[in-house]
Amino acid sequence: MFVCFLWAICRVPAASTPFSFVLDEPSKTSAGVFAPDGTLIRNLWSKVRYPAGANSAVWDGLDDSGNQVAAGTYQIKLLQHNTEYVWDGPMGNTSAEMAGPTVHTGFLPMRDMAITGSNAYYVSGYNEGKYDFCNFSTSDPQHVRTKWGADGLPSNIYDRNWSWTTTDGSRVYFACSASTDPNATTNNNYPGCIVASNVGDNSTAAFSRGIPIINGANVNTTYPNGVYVGTQPGLSGLSVQRSGNRPPSPGGIEIRHLLDNERA
Repeated sequence: MFVCFLWAICRVPAASTPFSFVLDEPSKTSAGVFAPDGTLIRNLWSKVRYPAGANSAVWDGLDDSGNQVAAGTYQIKLLQHNTEYVWDGPMGNTSAEMAGPTVHTGFLPMRDMAITGSNAYYVSGYNEGKYDFCNFSTSDPQHVRTKWGADGLPSNIYDRNWSWTTTDGSRVYFACSASTDPNATTNNNYPGCIVASNVGDNSTAAFSRGIPIINGANVNTTYPNGVYVGTQPGLSGLSVQRSGNRPPSPGGIEIRHLLDNERA
């Protein structure tokens, strides 16, 4: 990369003023005319390539508004450069490709991740225009293997803020802190909900007590099977255990919160 400034001082007694400049190599150039106080009064050209050696041009004595400037002393400055803009992808994104279905993309940064075996799952919260759930192999983290949504569609402005995920090895669970009131679809401060997919093919996993969950004001869009969580918004985390004193999963997911304890 090489950048330099060339300039010339000229007096403007007439309608046009020729000037010349010398380049040491072929370069992109930009030029402008400046008043004695340093104010830019005319953009002559921008990003125009000129050959090496002597070059000439003419300023017609007009400012950027097309008005003839008063006679006086003006400075013509020229920027010479060979810089190029190259898109290398977003900072912090180590996807192997620049674009396409295998690229890690999100409206917001990653919020939560769950791993079982070589399968990794993550969510990014509200993900407008993109799929909510992502799966990749831990042996190939630079490629997204699958992207999908609870209703099979990319997110829209009514979609949930999916902030948590966990897995028991058979299913992967996704949770949001608030959902749509099925009795008043303009109310999006209904208790949060949990949906699940089967590990392996990411197909919808059904809870034995699950019901369709309305997604936003568009009642034609639903999550096929899920469970509401608690009596008010405010889910703050998600976990599941495979076995133990509490009811195991699969067969049911145990949902614990401050005021209630229920099993789907």
